[in-house]
Amino acid sequence: MFRADCDKHDFGYWVGGDDEDRLDTDARFFGAMVTDAARLKVWRRPFHLMMAYIYFRAVRFFGRRFFRYGTPRTLDDLPYPQERAR
Repeated sequence: MFRADCDKHDFGYWVGGDDEDRLDTDARFFGAMVTDAARLKVWRRPFHLMMAYIYFRAVRFFGRRFFRYGTPRTLDDLPYPQERAR
């Protein structure tokens, strides 16, 4: 359900930054999950909202060790595969 949100969150952790950037990344993650859950049928929403909150609390509690602190990376820092041999 939250796969795309998780991928964007992971990219935010790869970009890195400072504590404020981490909080912003986590808050955007939570907001995206809540938005996705709100699109579901009414009977499915409570479970997904609860899971969104649990995921958010987990990344806030455990995420520090996975966040890249320092100067934020740019798209130029992405590793690109080498060109194919001709």
